[in-house]
Amino acid sequence: MRPDVAVDVLVDGPIVAAVCDGASESMLAGQWANILAAAALDHASASLDFFGASDEFRDFAAEVVFEWSLWVDDYVAQRVQQGRPLKWYEEAKLPQGAFATLLVVHVASESAADDSPYVWRAAALGDSCLFHVRDDKIIATFPVQDSADFGVTPDLFGSVNRNGRLLAERSRFLEGTCEAGDHLFMMTDALAAWFLRCRDLGDVRQAIHQLRELDKGNDLQPFLDWISTLRATGDLRNDDVSLIHIDIQG
Repeated sequence: MRPDVAVDVLVDGPIVAAVCDGASESMLAGQWANILAAAALDHASASLDFFGASDEFRDFAAEVVFEWSLWVDDYVAQRVQQGRPLKWYEEAKLPQGAFATLLVVHVASESAADDSPYVWRAAALGDSCLFHVRDDKIIATFPVQDSADFGVTPDLFGSVNRNGRLLAERSRFLEGTCEAGDHLFMMTDALAAWFLRCRDLGDVRQAIHQLRELDKGNDLQPFLDWISTLRATGDLRNDDVSLIHIDIQG
């Protein structure tokens, strides 16, 4: 998902979506988030075994860390070729790796029958969140349950962590069943914290309607203006924001 582009499409078939939020204190976090999201989408599309502490997830973890090492080698070489070799402080920080959250969601019908339910499966490491909404109520939150929990330093997917088993053990997995008219919202932490605060204050119905209205069409500007207003009023922490809305139409 490109953060500067709004996309509104109708999909008939399995949907796989990913949100990865780079930790700004780490070097090249944005690039790592992009690589992590792309690899997660590939693996989650290939096998539902991805959504569990399985060999598939451990293989994914090992492969994406290896892919990062190749990317870094190429990045360093390009900097040299461009006459911009790494600064001393970059050389010191690069071996520490980059860090990002991971949230991957797969939605598909259980069978070809017209009345077959849709099942969502999710994998997460960190505090990017999935919300399952039905009849203007949040019926599932994953992996963070409470707005107060966002003050805690989240687990992150490290680009130099070669312990795939440990990453699988720290990740969380969940699944649920969708009905026609349900909505799935995937959010990075700042927006997710705002959404849960709205729930706590009894304003979640209005928040859901705002998100649904802003998600119509391919014009990103109304969403950007809304985010700017929330930041200006102090309702939203000044941090990167990503939102994916999956509308289950049946």
